[in-house]
Amino acid sequence: MNIIPLIIAILIKISWQNCVLNSIDPPLAHWNSSINITISSYGSSDISSSNAYFGSEPSPIIQAESSEVIVQLPFFATFEDVPITIPNCSGLLRFSPFDMNSISYSILPTTIRSSGGTLLTISFESLPISDLSFALLRLSCSSSSSSPFVQYSPLSTSLSPPYATFRTDDLVSEALSCSTLVPSLSLDGTFFVTNSSQSISKQPTDPYKAMFIYVSPIDDFGWTTAHNKGRLRVSEDFGVALVADYVESIPEHNTALVRSIIQQEDYDLIFLTSEGYLDPMMELSLEFPSMEFVLLTDIAIYGAPSGFLS
Repeated sequence: MNIIPLIIAILIKISWQNCVLNSIDPPLAHWNSSINITISSYGSSDISSSNAYFGSEPSPIIQAESSEVIVQLPFFATFEDVPITIPNCSGLLRFSPFDMNSISYSILPTTIRSSGGTLLTISFESLPISDLSFALLRLSCSSSSSSPFVQYSPLSTSLSPPYATFRTDDLVSEALSCSTLVPSLSLDGTFFVTNSSQSISKQPTDPYKAMFIYVSPIDDFGWTTAHNKGRLRVSEDFGVALVADYVESIPEHNTALVRSIIQQEDYDLIFLTSEGYLDPMMELSLEFPSMEFVLLTDIAIYGAPSGFLS
């Protein structure tokens, strides 16, 4: 009996089946993120130039080690149980993206301006993912998929606690004729879920309100004079759509005084014109999350709360 063909067949089989799929991490993720596939290696064949397959969708292998393969999830919208295969490996893993319908979230405030924009904060009870950068917010006149909508990307995100902030603009009036808006949210940029228990109302006449807080008199012929010229210019450009109030000669480091000033009106934006206001504003930006704060200095701020800009 000639055993050479049998030996060749065995060698071919060993060469082809050089690893076994064991597990994936994380078991829940969103499309376009990366996952780690743990393998048991039974050979030295290089699979780093191969594709992994999610169903019939190919996805490049980013990195292949002796016991781990890193794969980029393909960017397509399906929420079925998807089989994973890798060439030259035996075994079958299944991947299930998180179910957006199980995500609970709330939006504040529930009233926005028709013009000038409003800062919206979406809070989550919990999240099965570790990245909100793909999140998208849609506002439309109904929950129908054929209804016109406007769409926004997040300004900032946080995982602890989990939330994302978005800013609307004049498109809510230009593109949507209704006075009550229906929000829907996507965490992966493709699959949107409508929050049927919440709606957002438009206020047609409420202007955007800004407060400029100056450290010295407006006629000091220095920085405050220059800042006030900027305030007058934007007031002229935006007309009745903007209320740009100011206070002058406000001492620095006085959190209580600044708090009393910004509580006088429902301000959207607070301009501060000296780095001496840094500590009060770091505190107040947490206390008033619906307001945005701008510190007009040349210092860098690390770890600033959401809505705090320098």
